[in-house]
Amino acid sequence: MQTRKLPLALLLSLLLSGNARSQQTNAPVMPVGTLSAFPNIVQAGTHPQLTWNVTLPAAVLDVVTITSPGTVTATKSQYVDVRILGASVKAVTTNNSGQVTSWSWVPTEALLSFNGGSYTRVFYNTNNNVNQNTIVATRQLNVGQRIDFGGRYNHNDSWSSMRTSTNSANTVRALKHGDTPPTTTPLYQQPTIESFILPYLDANGKMKLGPRDVVYLMELTHTDTSHGGFDLQDLVVLCTFRDVPAPGSAGEWINRTTVSNGGTTTTAEFSAARTGLKATSDKNLSNVNLRFADGTIQKFDGLTGKTGTFLGTGSNSGKVIVGAWIKSGSNFSQISGAPSGAGTWHSNG
Repeated sequence: MQTRKLPLALLLSLLLSGNARSQQTNAPVMPVGTLSAFPNIVQAGTHPQLTWNVTLPAAVLDVVTITSPGTVTATKSQYVDVRILGASVKAVTTNNSGQVTSWSWVPTEALLSFNGGSYTRVFYNTNNNVNQNTIVATRQLNVGQRIDFGGRYNHNDSWSSMRTSTNSANTVRALKHGDTPPTTTPLYQQPTIESFILPYLDANGKMKLGPRDVVYLMELTHTDTSHGGFDLQDLVVLCTFRDVPAPGSAGEWINRTTVSNGGTTTTAEFSAARTGLKATSDKNLSNVNLRFADGTIQKFDGLTGKTGTFLGTGSNSGKVIVGAWIKSGSNFSQISGAPSGAGTWHSNG
């Protein structure tokens, strides 16, 4: 992080904009800061003393290193949030003239390796079921620890070969803000890379990412870079890095929401690692349902008291929680698709 003195005109423009941080996923970097004046009231012809402080967000290479083709190693302790932007492998049927007569999305798998360990699944679905806003995995990287990503697809109950960021120099690319993605040719009317990740490209075709974002582009169906189907968009993964909060600090719990319905008020906070829920109510808790990034739900019932902390257990241990239903008093779920007997829904972000 850097603290700098900037011209007053720039300071005023930043402060009048609300001092808001730009969203990490697809917005340009925005400095934040404070401006104060002393005294607060002055006579005509006199001037107050202005004091300001502006902090510029650290760039991704200030907190990690990227080793080609895509191993990321932490130089400062970081959480990394993983999102899927697209999984566009297709199966096609052609006629005798080579024209496409039908096509369908093929299930695609994204895998993560933590610090040289085995690859584990963080996503398995088709492109039409991708939600770019969903965080499918969160990991804590301490200094010197690393992550890698891999991908493959399943067609007719047969797995393709797996491409990873450690052994596929041509088929996996890691890019940061300002990098230019490779020029590609779409296959079978797949969206071009420009339309597929359009919110993440600027007017010059360079990556428009947050200051701590890294995007992985993967080619899963071809290895010949001169082939028209080599388009590096079969699987696209976005990683966002953020500081690990100090123990006992307010940052250990995030995305606090308070909702009242059915005569009951419930509050939810989620751990910075996104794997824990702290639930509070003005009445005794009845049950809590955790919904995880992979769509599974785990229920905790037979509860007592007005507060509780919940994490996935068993096969759900360590999974990212995308939200939770907190049942207390006569409250009810305000969204569709809730489990039977569930209470108020709280989203984790």
